[in-house]
Amino acid sequence: MAKGRWVPSVVAVVLSGCGAFTAVGLGEDDPPSSSSSSSSSSGGDADASSSSSGGSSSSASSSSSSSSSSSSSGTSGVLEAGTDALVLPRRVFVTPEVLPGGFAAGKDVEVAADAFCKASAGAGGGNWVAWVSVTGKPARDRLGPGKPWHLGTPAGPVVFDNAGQIAASMEPKVAIDRDATGATVAFSSGTEYVWTGTTANGSPSGQDCLGWTSTAVGGRAGNPKSTTDWTSFVTSNCAFNYHLYCFEK
Repeated sequence: MAKGRWVPSVVAVVLSGCGAFTAVGLGEDDPPSSSSSSSSSSGGDADASSSSSGGSSSSASSSSSSSSSSSSSGTSGVLEAGTDALVLPRRVFVTPEVLPGGFAAGKDVEVAADAFCKASAGAGGGNWVAWVSVTGKPARDRLGPGKPWHLGTPAGPVVFDNAGQIAASMEPKVAIDRDATGATVAFSSGTEYVWTGTTANGSPSGQDCLGWTSTAVGGRAGNPKSTTDWTSFVTSNCAFNYHLYCFEK
């Protein structure tokens, strides 16, 4: 008898219509194999395992993507406390362009100065305020709370951590001598200063070209190549053409 073959152990005797006996064997074919059922079950497990593996892979990929995104965003901004909002660093720069101390004659001082900053920033965009004071309106009050200011671009060095440092008369960490693209400004003799009308703590100096409307008097100016005299260095004739500092609000 061949190994692994099923041999019938029962022979059924059937009574035919003619009274004769007919022996009917149950056959010698193998019965339904239990391995087939096992294989089916195994296949199901494999499918489930594959599905589970695929899900894990997908989850891992999603997690990796999320992690990568988080890492990427971390280089360009920080999450604002208590929110999910990504906050980019603010910028500060000095305009490469110059203007006379009476630049706001017949105009609103803040609107005129801020527009000059916006035009200098160009395609870089941003909400800019000029660092100029007039009587009763300190420049520091226009800056707003929060984030640090970086020189020129978000990747530039930190100049001030917050407006509180300015109010405390703290010096900038680096000289504010770059434009909105991060390039160092080439200051020319005779136009190398910055109109501010502002003291070291961001208060009005009282010397502001008559509210930045006259070229016949004097105005206070800062030195953009210095950290100690950055905002209050010299009183100059308001007919001179100087630069402006621009802070992103």
